Amino acid sequence: MSQLQAAYGSNYIGACQLTQRSSVQSPFSATAQAEYMHPLSDKMDVFARGLFTYFGSSQVEPTNSFDDLGSYGLLNLYAGLRDPEGSWELNFYAKNVFDTVKTTRFNPPASTSYQELTLLPSPPTVGKSFTGTYSVIQTSPPREFGVNLRFALGSR
Repeated sequence: MSQLQAAYGSNYIGACQLTQRSSVQSPFSATAQAEYMHPLSDKMDVFARGLFTYFGSSQVEPTNSFDDLGSYGLLNLYAGLRDPEGSWELNFYAKNVFDTVKTTRFNPPASTSYQELTLLPSPPTVGKSFTGTYSVIQTSPPREFGVNLRFALGSR
């Protein structure tokens, strides 16, 4: 910090001490991927791939322990056939194989403040507030099964 202040002057740079994280994201996450491929012929390969993503614990709002998120992992599996040159691929997939349901974000209901004016007998101004009845909750993606067919046109 002192080097920046010396280079640019102390009027433009400031710092503050924080006792909480700067983001709601977990301080640790990891991804592991493995793939097995075997040629069936000179024009077709068969493959199987697994992808595991781990999300560590995180605090959404540091002063509210209700919305702390525990750690969890998601496993995605893929299997299929592909051209060894990469011009096409037929892919069967299962995402979130263990159907892990985790709340990843919770936003409390929105609120607004306003002033209400009355006309009779005298016009006092009354401050009021209104809090909505809906909260926004985001969860991990649901379990999903599917098929994907991909062609690379003009690139081979």
